[in-house]
Amino acid sequence: MTTPFDLRWQMLALLVVFGALLYFLAPVLTPFAVAAMFAYLFDPLATRLVRLGVGRNLAVCIVFFVLVLLLIAILILLVPYLSRQVATFIGQLPTWFAWAQNNAVPWLNQRFDLSIEMPDTQSLVAVLQDHWKEASGFATIVVAGVSKSGLAIVSWIASVFVIPVAFFYLLRDWPELIDRIHELLPRSIEPVVTRLAREADETLGAFVRGQLLVMIALGAIYAIGLSVVGINVGPLIGLIAGL
Repeated sequence: MTTPFDLRWQMLALLVVFGALLYFLAPVLTPFAVAAMFAYLFDPLATRLVRLGVGRNLAVCIVFFVLVLLLIAILILLVPYLSRQVATFIGQLPTWFAWAQNNAVPWLNQRFDLSIEMPDTQSLVAVLQDHWKEASGFATIVVAGVSKSGLAIVSWIASVFVIPVAFFYLLRDWPELIDRIHELLPRSIEPVVTRLAREADETLGAFVRGQLLVMIALGAIYAIGLSVVGINVGPLIGLIAGL
């Protein structure tokens, strides 16, 4: 006869085995976990299109196509623009440090009777500029190193193709997946689990959407405001602030 003590040890052993499987299968399961996360985030958008009279397959295709276009636009437009912003920022560091050393620090010391001393910023600026100039060379070295490993190439290509495909099918079948999980619940605990899952879903979804809106709003406010006052790296600062 199984005692509660033995049952606890069995549950602990199952948890240990399950954790070990997750640990060793993490490289394989990670693309599917990422795809499931995206499917969870964008299922409300697809569901809203379905409520407007669009079929589920067409709604998923529209969402998927829009996301692909956004990703391509980011890679083509945003990444080079941010690269130029970073280059401009590093190029202006000597001017900003000189202004702080010759104007801001003396004013603070005189105004508030302080004894602030600026550290040696010239060496820091030189290091940053040298590393930024070598960034493209470093990227080339990394790409060359990765290209020598056939396993790394296969893993990278698999992730690139598995995540979109898994995301598409998970998003398409997300309602059916939720219904199947619902059917597996024991009837005795089904009402409580359903209620708690619905509350957790609403809370988590509201939190994620709220955080995204706050990030976008802060980034836009800082970027536009700093650009208006004449700081030409305002978009870079806005992006960092939003993130």
